[in-house]
Amino acid sequence: MDKLFYEGLLEKAIIASKSMPDCIKTKGFFKWRTVEGNLSQTRYDNLERFPSTDYEPQKRGDIFLINELDENNLFYAIHATFVGTYRYKFKLNATGEIDFLEQKLLSVR
Repeated sequence: MDKLFYEGLLEKAIIASKSMPDCIKTKGFFKWRTVEGNLSQTRYDNLERFPSTDYEPQKRGDIFLINELDENNLFYAIHATFVGTYRYKFKLNATGEIDFLEQKLLSVR
């Protein structure tokens, strides 16, 4: 994983998801967990987390994580908020821009 590339991809994903950067306390990377021999798209393992420089302490403390690109240039984000946990699906196109494809609510708090 080229860390600089993925840190840039992470920032673009936050913007593409229309999340509020000043509410994101923690950013990072994850991988899908294998459950009973199958790859899950609801359970994940943290690979790395780091504090966000955009976070304003008086705001809520969201977590925003992305995984690696697959062979079709698709990747996912996990966004844990005070309301629940969301999964976003993105595509990195040939121009380097990110297309927001899908949002799914995984769990409600």
